[in-house]
Amino acid sequence: MKNSFLFKLGYITQHMNGEEFKQSQIKILEWIFQGKDKILTLKKYHPAKIRWNYFEKISNSFVKWPEDLNYMNTLARTLLDNYFIVEATGGKIQSLNPGSLGNYGDKLVQNKLLSEILDENKFADVFLELSFAAWNKSKGFIIHASEENGMPDFTIEIKDFKYPIIVDCKNIHKGTKLTRFGQVIKKANKQIKNHSDKGYGLVAIDVTDFIAPINKITDEIPEIIRDIENEIKPKILKNNSSVNYVMLIWHDWQMLGSPPNSSMITLRRRSLLITHSEPKLPNPKTIPMEEYGNTVNFWIHWSPRI
Repeated sequence: MKNSFLFKLGYITQHMNGEEFKQSQIKILEWIFQGKDKILTLKKYHPAKIRWNYFEKISNSFVKWPEDLNYMNTLARTLLDNYFIVEATGGKIQSLNPGSLGNYGDKLVQNKLLSEILDENKFADVFLELSFAAWNKSKGFIIHASEENGMPDFTIEIKDFKYPIIVDCKNIHKGTKLTRFGQVIKKANKQIKNHSDKGYGLVAIDVTDFIAPINKITDEIPEIIRDIENEIKPKILKNNSSVNYVMLIWHDWQMLGSPPNSSMITLRRRSLLITHSEPKLPNPKTIPMEEYGNTVNFWIHWSPRI
């Protein structure tokens, strides 16, 4: 079935036909990798290569039903990730044109990011860093990115805060044991402690790939997230006093409607903030990250195949 495409993210509403959407997403992938050649050399299981291959194979029909049903979650996540790339680099949100990596960090930071995205195991780490930084930039906070090994990813300056928030971003992958969270937070605690400035430590952990895909939109906290929280709170935070907060990040999504009716796909980026009860640097009363999250909606208006 051929179709048209409408998406809404925050204050942005955009209507595209299938080819326009395809080209906008390919353009961002090529921009990230500084051209098509590097993408072609990636391993077939690299997340960027999977996205590239999907967009390359589709034509003006954009999405086929029912063949592409399993791609709906990936499409929504790709759109959300690419939006953050544009936001973090100071690009044009309405047209999904990325800006310059120089708007995120200096040349050393840029080289680090461009090197890490080639690694299929670090690709998600880069997108987590950029997406969390982009959200904070959208709130008017000042981001200072770091390129040094053994140091946190960036700091956030917030007006009226005595100290910056020092952020380290981590991904927990599928098949990892719950005990891995302790190792991740211990390493982040050391990196935050190594930072030259005093600040509130925050470890942002994306567990999207760790948990099973949640094909349901609900305000309830998934049981697996509560299990992770119970692992972290009593056993880990008390031993890592430079970490004021641990933020768990995950996605849920849902598709409503099927051909011949229009379909709406919703993907949400959700979070749970876990607070250290007795950190080395006392917590501020509140932090804006308690509200962290994003939602992307897109509609597919189906028409019969010719």
